[in-house]
Amino acid sequence: MLVLAGCSTTSGPLNEQEQTRVADKLADRLQNIDRVEATVAVDSTLGERSFNSTTHIRANLETGEYRSRVIAPEERAGDVSVFNGSTMVVYDASENTVRKTHLESSSAGMRASLDQAFDRVVEETDIIVNGTERVNGRETHKVTLVPVSNASAAAESLTLWVDADRLLPVKMQTTMSTSKETTMTVTFSDVTINPEFAAGTFEFDAPSDATVETPSESAVDVERYTTHSGLTAGTEVRVPPAELGAFSFESGHVVSNGETPASTTVGLTYANERDSVSVRVTPLGNISGVAYEDAAEVTIAGHTGQYREIGSTGNLMWTCDGTQYLVHGQVEKATLVSVARSIGC
Repeated sequence: MLVLAGCSTTSGPLNEQEQTRVADKLADRLQNIDRVEATVAVDSTLGERSFNSTTHIRANLETGEYRSRVIAPEERAGDVSVFNGSTMVVYDASENTVRKTHLESSSAGMRASLDQAFDRVVEETDIIVNGTERVNGRETHKVTLVPVSNASAAAESLTLWVDADRLLPVKMQTTMSTSKETTMTVTFSDVTINPEFAAGTFEFDAPSDATVETPSESAVDVERYTTHSGLTAGTEVRVPPAELGAFSFESGHVVSNGETPASTTVGLTYANERDSVSVRVTPLGNISGVAYEDAAEVTIAGHTGQYREIGSTGNLMWTCDGTQYLVHGQVEKATLVSVARSIGC
């Protein structure tokens, strides 16, 4: 990280300019990684309990496909998970069962999530250089990321050991903020960048005697829409207008999971030339809605809403006439309030 960013190798915190340079360079590095294969070992401790696993993974960032095979612990060895972009197959080796689930993924979404992670490095953490250290025979730069605000962070710190030659993480350790002391150490080995995957890598041929399980009738059903009129016609839930202030409808979906009043959720994405916001509409029936703790109160259409920031994302939630609304996005609070008041009740 330090060599790539042109920063000093002197131990201590990086200044804002150096942090920005690190994140920009690592984001550029990510754009050159389309496929990856590695062995991942995870060691976790929760109080006095410990959990360990080793998994071999292959992933294609261009398509969203991946395959994983458990190596350890022994009771899970041989378990396989394969995702081909539309179907997830999970094989339980000890039970000799196969479960298939239809899913959807976007390789662009995977890349966007990783890019946003680098943005959060700059915005929400201080980067502290801890010098160099050898890990599994490799010379690494040891760097700790400490959240600027512990109130909005799930982790107290994240330490990375980055290979000095390949500029890839070979180890990372997270300390979590929970009621019990929790740490997780992830070690990467046998890492190959942009390997050529054989045909059929992201398909799974089940043993002939395996039991194939299919999702029950109550499985989640997702319908996606690219037009506001199609979304409105596709659900009985009240759909917000196509225009919310400076934002216009971009896409939407309806998630159904049974026939109870709270089993349907409508999600919408709105955008303008610069930003985007998401809206979620959930009929509650007789079920109480979710409430934020330590949230600021905002009035929406005569109802008390709750505003809370989680990291760099603002979340504004309110309930009226048996329906809960949530508006969220990486925009100013005033922008979310304006969008919420455009929805009303």
